Amino acid sequence: MNSPEQREESAPALPEGTILLTVRCQQCGYNLRGVDPAGVCPECGAAVWPSLRPIVDPSDVRLALLSRPRRLGICLVMVTIAMLGSAALLWWPYLLVLVRRIRLPGAPLMAEVSIWQYVLIGLLAGAALIATMCLQQPTGAAAPMEYRRGLRLARIGLIFWALLHGVLLFFDARSHQPVNEWVDLVHADVVRSVLRLALDGAALAMIIGFRPVVLLLARYSVPHRLGGASRQGFLAIFALLGVILLGDSVRLLSAALETAGLAGAVVDNAALTGSMFVLIGSAMLLLALLNLVIDSIRMAHNLARPLRRLDEVVG
Repeated sequence: MNSPEQREESAPALPEGTILLTVRCQQCGYNLRGVDPAGVCPECGAAVWPSLRPIVDPSDVRLALLSRPRRLGICLVMVTIAMLGSAALLWWPYLLVLVRRIRLPGAPLMAEVSIWQYVLIGLLAGAALIATMCLQQPTGAAAPMEYRRGLRLARIGLIFWALLHGVLLFFDARSHQPVNEWVDLVHADVVRSVLRLALDGAALAMIIGFRPVVLLLARYSVPHRLGGASRQGFLAIFALLGVILLGDSVRLLSAALETAGLAGAVVDNAALTGSMFVLIGSAMLLLALLNLVIDSIRMAHNLARPLRRLDEVVG
């Protein structure tokens, strides 16, 4: 059985008449005004319906108009960029370790983390928190309950994300050098591992909360609704966060065993295995978040293009 997205890809029952508005052919740019919507482009012979699809609501139901769609789109992009930047700042030292080890096989498995990274992460989280204020009420009416709950959860995740980095910075300043702190990928630390698991939880809360926000706004972007790209992207992010959680959990277990006096090759290998899970999951997660940013930029562009009923376009 075809999914709703697949069913909507075919042309609906088109009314008799011609196109009333200026609509450009997707293939050649010809103005299709006055052309039969069930026919083909007089210039290049391409079907007309695919050119109508980006501006016609496929369900033929008028959605509540967005209030300030351009601002909503900008805030949506701001939040996704802040999430990508924060994740990159948190995990890129570990990725550099992997690159360094590939280039220099004898290089130590240690990652350098600086104070400025924590400061930038806090600033990005604050910017994202401000941007979510613009997403509070996308239309003139009250937003759906799922949307409001999701936005609230995303804000809580952002707040804890910033606060936990402050705690991590304080811990680093007390335990190591205050400017350049080194994270050992082989010998895990209990406190740091617990804090990283808490950070993973905050990131998961942000993504879970942000999902209904993006999916509601995607209803106003026909290409996103038809393609289901946003849903697939979130599923990939959830899976990769699960890989990172698994890696940090293994590192916490190895740190607890080492603290209990059970240090040895097995414990070190467990910590290294957990680090590899974090490395692989982080690298792929950054790509998934980059795709989410690109998706949100496209969506922001489409939000400014109002959907129309079929009888407004054809008559």
